[in-house]
Amino acid sequence: VLSALSQLEFGAEVWEKVLCQALQLLPDSNDEPLAAAISFVFRAASQCQHLPQA
Repeated sequence: VLSALSQLEFGAEVWEKVLCQALQLLPDSNDEPLAAAISFVFRAASQCQHLPQA
């Protein structure tokens, strides 16, 4: 699901909200879901210019 979402095109404001939500998923993730969540966090952060936060 996260990989499909990361292929969508959103504005920076939406990506900021997505980034915040994705960061909340990380503590509850492990193995493959964790890798997908990390990838998604970096995609969201890059889209809204918040790479240091990721």
